Formats: sequence, structure tokens, C-alpha cells
Amino acid sequence: MVVYKKQYEEICQLFLDNEVEILSHVLANMKSASDGKLTNEVQGIIQHFFDLIIMYIQTEDTTNLESFAYEVAEFKLNREIEIDQTMDFVNDSRNIFLEWVIKTEMDHLLKIKALSLINDFYSLFTKHTCVHYTSLKNREIEKQSRFIDSMHNDRLTILGKISTSFAHEFRNPLTSIKGFVQLLEHRFSEVKETKKYFQTINHEIDSLQAHVNQFLLLSQKQNHEDFYRTHISINNLINEVLDFLYPSITDKNIQVRVDSKDELYFIGMKSQIKQVIINIINNAIDALENRENERKVRIHVTSEQENIFVSVENNGPMIPKHLVDNIFEPFITTKELGTGLGLSVCKQIIEKHNGTLSCVSEIEKTVFILMLKRQSNTP
Repeated sequence: MVVYKKQYEEICQLFLDNEVEILSHVLANMKSASDGKLTNEVQGIIQHFFDLIIMYIQTEDTTNLESFAYEVAEFKLNREIEIDQTMDFVNDSRNIFLEWVIKTEMDHLLKIKALSLINDFYSLFTKHTCVHYTSLKNREIEKQSRFIDSMHNDRLTILGKISTSFAHEFRNPLTSIKGFVQLLEHRFSEVKETKKYFQTINHEIDSLQAHVNQFLLLSQKQNHEDFYRTHISINNLINEVLDFLYPSITDKNIQVRVDSKDELYFIGMKSQIKQVIINIINNAIDALENRENERKVRIHVTSEQENIFVSVENNGPMIPKHLVDNIFEPFITTKELGTGLGLSVCKQIIEKHNGTLSCVSEIEKTVFILMLKRQSNTP
């Protein structure tokens, strides 16, 4: 221990005796590496490095080293200077300092110890600077994320209020229009061409009402339907949906196959789950629009323990990963004219049923997987 202390004293004295030469050597080489430009700030840092190295060798205390590392990390972050640029500077000064020690005549063992001490100092400085910089950066990112989330939630809250207001404003006149159209339909139902017109009008009104309902579901956590849950066969519900979508399936030449062995039941709001399945199968049909042949939709119904799984698979184009990761967020859509509300509403409905809705997209296929809690086969 006494031997090491004596070596440390000799190294410190050597450095102090040659302080001007060492600093001149380091600054000259740093200046050369930076195209002849060296700010007063950089010169001050090099001087401080020298003073800290002397303190480190004399006391082996890293307190001052750590404090300076934290100051540098905060300064670089505030100036928006990347940490790798700082580390390049630190490593350059280390190498130049080591070069001076290597070229200086001194006892061989003393030289090895001096090189080791300088390396230890710079390694500790690098470690503390990077750790503190990373910690500060993470804190800043978390703060920004909280702010973005807060802004996003505020906007969704405002949107929810606006959506509810608009939805009710649209819903009331739509109900009146639909009622009067049905009265006129009964009066003029004998004319074949007129009947076709009424069917088109009713279809468009139903479509508008579906969009209005999406806004209401998105903006409200609960509505009157949530209190009327019934015992439902998932198999029958899928068949009803396929019957409803039959014109679209036939028109677009879609091959639909349903794989379902057991009769499975769940408790829920039939109209809401039906809307989810319609939306997902409709999306699968739309995804196949640009495919020339073999447009396939596969619906698999399985159960595992207390859960029912419904997967809707299509062989359309792959959804990009960045969209898959956010596909259930409001206003995210793969359709040119889509609103981006359908899947967000679907996820909200399924979560109200204590289930999950997920998406997996690969080159060969895209699959939406719906999970619901299974109930016994008898009400």
C-alpha cells in the first residue's frame, strides 16, 4: 500500500511539474483534430480534466469526477448535443494524454501505473456521464410522453363531447326520415321501380345510422344497451352476419369458409357484438378488393378453457407494422376514405365484454382475433 502511495505521489509530481507541457500537447492535438478551432470552453474542460486527474490520483475519491460528469451530461442535453459527440471528445483527450505519457521518459513500472490511472479516470468519467445523460434523457422522454398522452386524452375528451352532440343532432332527424320513408314505402310499394328506390334510401339511412352509432359508442363508456345482456350463440351470430353480408360477398366474389365444430355461447349485447363481427368481416372483404383471384376469408371458431376465439383471416395485402401497432387507435385507417373509427369502436365494445381484440398481419395473410368469455350451453 505504501509502495502504491509513493508511486501515486511520484506520478502526481511528474504531471504537476509538466502541467504546461501536457496541456499544450493536448490542446495542440485537439486543435489539429478540430480544424484549428478550439473554443475557450473546450480549453477550460481540458484544464479541468487535468485538475480532476490530479485529485483522483491523490485521493482516489470520485466525488468531484462524478459531479463534473453530471454537469457535462446536463449541459450537453440542454444544448441538444448528442452524447456520442461528447464521448468522441473525451476519448480524443484521453488518447492524447496517454500519448504524452508513453513518449515521456520515466520508470517503466511507473509509466504502466500512470497509463492505468488515466484510463481508469476516463472510463469512470465516461460511465458517469453516459449514465446521467441517459437518465436525464429518459426523464425528458417520459415527461414528453405524459404531455403527449395528456394532450391526446384532452383531445379525445373534447372529440367525445363534440361527437355526442353531433351524433344526437344527426340521429334524431334520421329517425324521423326513416319513419316517413317507411310510411311512403307502404303507400307506393306496388310499383316495382319505386320499391327499389325505397330499398336504396333505407340502405343509405341504415348506413348513416351505423356511423352515428359508432360516434356514440366511441364517446360513451356505457349506453342503454349495456344493461340488456343475453345468452348468445356465437355460431348463430356469425351465420346471421354472413347472411347480412351475402350480397357484398357474392358481388365481390369472395370465398368464405367457416370452421366451427362446437356450439359456443357467451353473455353480451347481441347488437354490439354483431356490429364488431360485421365490421371485421367487412374490412376483410375490403382488403381483398385489389386482389384479382382467390379472394379468401376464413373464419375459425374455437374454444380454450373459459374462452371463445373467433379469428377472421384474409389473404389480402400485409398491413404495415407501424399501422398494426396502432390500428385500434381512433383515426388510424388503411382505407383511402376510411374514418378510422370502426376498429377503435370494435375494441371498446369487446373490452366492455371483458374480451380482447388483436391483429396479426403477415405477407400471406392478415388475421383479426376476437376473444370472449365462454358461458355454458344452456341459458
